[in-house]
Amino acid sequence: MNLTQIEIGILIKVSRRHPDLSPEDIISYIVNGNDVKTGLMGLLSGTGSIFTDVPQFHRPTTEKIIKAISKYHGLQVSKVESSSRKEELVRARQQFCLIAALFRYSQEAIGMEIGGRDHSTAYNGKAKALKYCATERDYLDEVKELIKLFPRYKVSLLERLELLMEKS
Repeated sequence: MNLTQIEIGILIKVSRRHPDLSPEDIISYIVNGNDVKTGLMGLLSGTGSIFTDVPQFHRPTTEKIIKAISKYHGLQVSKVESSSRKEELVRARQQFCLIAALFRYSQEAIGMEIGGRDHSTAYNGKAKALKYCATERDYLDEVKELIKLFPRYKVSLLERLELLMEKS
């Protein structure tokens, strides 16, 4: 697909206006759309959505996700966002990274929510959580319980979790 200068400009504006969207999500939306310019304009104006099963304006914010996970574990959000290496805090952070990724937040947005960390920290947290899901049944059950905190999205999140586990 060849993009015109206008379409590239619109794409840049969309990525700036929606930093929570990953480049893959934006490109996927463009590739699957029939009219690139109309699709990008819809995203820019807020009338379009990349997420068919989790509309971007209805999915919980990263802040709401981390609050729910912190509450589940009986922890303060500020402690989860801290740089502490206590096991229960690291576990909650890793689970947040995974669940936020299931909601298709970018690694940058996830990292910012956990104390302003960079994308590689968020990626590694997600990777560790996936590893534990694959090797520890209790951990997987706990992640599934956390997903149940978002009943509206439970089915799509569980499907995405299975796909991610197959890939890793």
